[in-house]
Formats: sequence, C-alpha cells, structure tokens
Amino acid sequence: MNALFDTKAVEPSLVISYRGWDKPELYYSQKFGTVFLPSDDYYHDTGVLEYLHCLKNIKISHIYNAEEILNMGVRLQRLGVKVIYEVINIDHILCSQFSDDSQKIGEILSLQKNACMVADHLLCRSEVDKQHLIEMGIDEEKITVYKGAINTEAIKYVPRYKPRYKILFLGHMYYPPNEECLKVIVDKILPELLRLDERYTVTIVGNTPYSTIQKYKNVKGLIFKGGMDNLGDLLAGYDMGIAPIIQGSGTRLKILDYMASGLQVITTNLGVEGLDSNISRYLKIEDDMEKYALTIHKTMENLGGYKEASMNAREFVELKYDWKNNLEPFLGIYKKLLNNK
Repeated sequence: MNALFDTKAVEPSLVISYRGWDKPELYYSQKFGTVFLPSDDYYHDTGVLEYLHCLKNIKISHIYNAEEILNMGVRLQRLGVKVIYEVINIDHILCSQFSDDSQKIGEILSLQKNACMVADHLLCRSEVDKQHLIEMGIDEEKITVYKGAINTEAIKYVPRYKPRYKILFLGHMYYPPNEECLKVIVDKILPELLRLDERYTVTIVGNTPYSTIQKYKNVKGLIFKGGMDNLGDLLAGYDMGIAPIIQGSGTRLKILDYMASGLQVITTNLGVEGLDSNISRYLKIEDDMEKYALTIHKTMENLGGYKEASMNAREFVELKYDWKNNLEPFLGIYKKLLNNK
C-alpha cells in the first residue's frame, strides 16, 4: 500500500475489522490511512461499511476472503464500488491436502467459486493457481496473476560469517501448511540437527495457538517467539531460514524475506512454486526431508563462503520482488475496472 501511495496514482486506505488484538499505533507512521471498524459493522449490514466507502470515495475494494466477498461484495457493488478478490489460496485444493472428506471439499469449492463469480476481478499469485481458477469455470479474462512481493527497504541485509547454529521458520500456526512444516521440523529435521551439533535451535516466528506451544514445549532446541512487529531486525539474529513446505498454494513470501536479509535458505520445489525460475540459483532446493539436517549443517559450516551468494540473492529480490517494481498488474486492473463503469 505504501508503494501504491508513492505512485501518486492511487490513494489507498486500509479497512480493518477490529477485534482487539491489532495495534493501532503500528499504523500511525504509514503513508496510507487506516480505519478500524467494529467487527459487527464490518461483517453485518449496519450501513457503516457502506457509509465509509462513500465518505472516503472508495472506488475499488480488495478483499481476500471468500466469505467476506459473499458477505460484502454485493453490498459494495450496489454503491458502484468494484470488488477485487485476491485469491491467496485455492481453498479446495488446500483442503484436499489435509482431508479426504469429499463433501467438505465440495462445499469449500462451491463457496470459493461463488465468491469468484461475485467479484469483478480476481488476483492470484501463480500461473498454477490461475489454471485452477479456470478449471473452476472462471473466465480467464477475469483473472490476473501478480507477484507477491516485499518491502526490501524494511529488511536490513546482514552477511553471516560465523555460525550461531540458529535456524528460523517464519509462519503463523493457524495456517495448516505451516502446521505441517512444524511437524516435519519436530519429527525429522531438529532431532537430526541436534545429533550433528547440540547447539542448534529452530525458532518459530508467527502467531501460535497456546495448545500448539504446550504440545511441543518439551522439544529440545525448539523456540516459539510469537508474532513480531519488526521483521527486519528479527531476521538479522539468525543464520539460516528454512521452509520445508510439502502442502499449500500461492507463493511463499517468507522465502523472499529470508533472502533479502542475507539468510541462507533451504526449501522444497513447492516452496518456490510461482517464483521466478532463476531463484534456484540463490537457495537450496530439497524435497527429501531426511536430507534437510545434513544440508543445513554443511551450509552452516561454510557460512563465510556464502557471502557473495547472499549478496546476489539480496540484489535479485530487490530487482524482482520489491513492491515498487511489481505494481503494474494492480494499476492496470484499476484503470480497466474504472474505465468499464
């Protein structure tokens, strides 16, 4: 949103359903405006959401949740607001990776398909996801693929010279693919790392249910940090970022965060799905979880030798995945939608 603001072609506003856990002070310094709405006004037809769009003269609304599209989309469209559905995941594909309940999968498919039909345009993060949407019966002309990107200026690049044996995984544990990564880390990666060197720790950064923390509280070398406000400073405290992703869709921005900070990275082929194919030059790709620990250890023992590679990785992310270089799909859609009024 800051990058869009800087174009001077867009005046972005953020509307948040406030449940009490957001920190308004984090938004004070942003270039864009933020409005906190009580959840009742956000989700129910009280008229406040519509009034806000009229008051701020909002012409286009991005929504990234199928239920919210179905709940709010038509209400906003009645005002002349164009509704964009940001399809972060193909929900029925994601569900099928965790469940064989065909009825549940079918219900999720129907829900997302209906949301796609309501929206004026769809955004997704990979050609793979676009194809899934087309297979759902969505008109290809209604879909635009955009790059998930990051603000590289907010992440300090720090070359690593000496190992501290500190491994990082970014991801909140309310998302099933991240929960699966945690299980892989606990069952297969961390025990072998500790066998190779007892100094290893793996830190999980992201909002985590108390029940999950309790479940793994006695796992040696595993640390839960919770959500962090300043990711740029946090990343500097670790040697290597991992993403042993075996399920999910979309793109994994944690990979870009890792690379921008100078962290060495290991992930799976699925972990780089939807990202530029040249990214494989700057990280390690391994699908065999049994080999993760040894690959990490060999990298850790030669951190100093990776300075040039990590600098190149940072430059790659700045060029390919900084938001300021990836706004054209958004600006093009805005122009198209508003000109078709």
